[in-house]
Amino acid sequence: TNLKPAIDYVVFASPMDFAPQYYDAKDTPNQADLVDITGGHVNNIDFFIECGVKLCGKIFLENTSTTMPEGTPVNISSEDADFSREVLTDANGNFEICDLDASVNDYIISVFIKGYPTAFYNSAGTVFDPATAEEVSPSATCDKDIVMIKGYKITGKIADNGSMISGVSVEAISTTGLGYARTVSHKIDAMHNYELQGLVPGTYDVSISPPGQYMTETKPVTIIDGDVTLDFDLLKPSRTLSGTIHNLGAGQTVWIYAWSGSGDGLTIVQGNGDVPYTITGLKPASNYRVQLSSDDVPDMYYDGTALFHEATKVDLSEYNAYNIDFTIETLNNISGAVNFVGGKSGDMAFVRAFSSTMGSAMALVTFDQPNYTFKVKPANNYAVSVWSNQYQASPEKTWVDTSAGDANNIDFELSEGSYISGTILNESGQPVSNITVEISSL
Repeated sequence: TNLKPAIDYVVFASPMDFAPQYYDAKDTPNQADLVDITGGHVNNIDFFIECGVKLCGKIFLENTSTTMPEGTPVNISSEDADFSREVLTDANGNFEICDLDASVNDYIISVFIKGYPTAFYNSAGTVFDPATAEEVSPSATCDKDIVMIKGYKITGKIADNGSMISGVSVEAISTTGLGYARTVSHKIDAMHNYELQGLVPGTYDVSISPPGQYMTETKPVTIIDGDVTLDFDLLKPSRTLSGTIHNLGAGQTVWIYAWSGSGDGLTIVQGNGDVPYTITGLKPASNYRVQLSSDDVPDMYYDGTALFHEATKVDLSEYNAYNIDFTIETLNNISGAVNFVGGKSGDMAFVRAFSSTMGSAMALVTFDQPNYTFKVKPANNYAVSVWSNQYQASPEKTWVDTSAGDANNIDFELSEGSYISGTILNESGQPVSNITVEISSL
């Protein structure tokens, strides 16, 4: 109803489980008979739905006398035809999918429902491994029956010192077939807080992913002809990483960080000379990066680099790690001052010293406190620059060599640069406010 007059209406019907049909009994919109309503209402634009070539059958539960509930999803797919469609069973467990391609002979019929093993049609009897699923062609005979089974369960307790822990992800993956189940632990009864349902006989790896203070864990288990109990006593991280900080100065404090995708740790080291350190409670992992950070010396990563991506990874997957040492080298200074030409109190800028081999350092200078000093490792490739959003710098960058000692009087001058200004007007010639203007230079 309420259509605008036109001569080229395409009308189609798309019933569930059927391919779309275009008027008048056409398969594509290009083939459709166009409907002209410029002369008024048009009636008798009718469609006749025929099932055509089909696959059909019944879905049972446990035996052929009990059917699955109405609405059980059944999937029909074909790799050759790049086809997949889902239909739902009726109140009697029947399913039917129509309008299939009669030339396709690799249709696979399956049923996947949470809590049940995934079942596949096979004329010799329902199977639960896709490798043994039977490829079929469309047929007028409704005999593609599947008998679902509830399968077996892996159930148990996930606990810390006897106290059950909720919210732990639990996953069972078959190592001998397709079986799979996943859940999150929650109290079921006094002895169980997780249950993985719908599993077929076979061997499974059961994995838990608890919160960060606990370790992940995987255990194998085999289902033969009944449910299986498998408990987990949560383990806290137990790996240790240790080493020595060499040449630590009196009164200096350093932080040693160790982190990976599995966990992280931190210890604070103070002392004088060669001072040992230890980080405990780390999760097993093969990719720990270890960093020394301090207000007194530049950051460094194990083993002997200032750059994160060049850090040597420490393997704690099987054993503790020892001799993860750092040596604090004698540092040289880069110092200077920034002159704010025409500046005023409150003006500020940032000075940065960057070396591609030794890393970077940054300092804030202001109109009232224009001097800066960096303590850096000896290197001949420091680029020192200054940045301000109000001023332009002269020089823009200075190359500094600290390999032989300090580099002092690396001074900069900030002066007000040129500006670009204008007015933004609306169509009436009136100034418009709250408009963002950006300027860039190539």
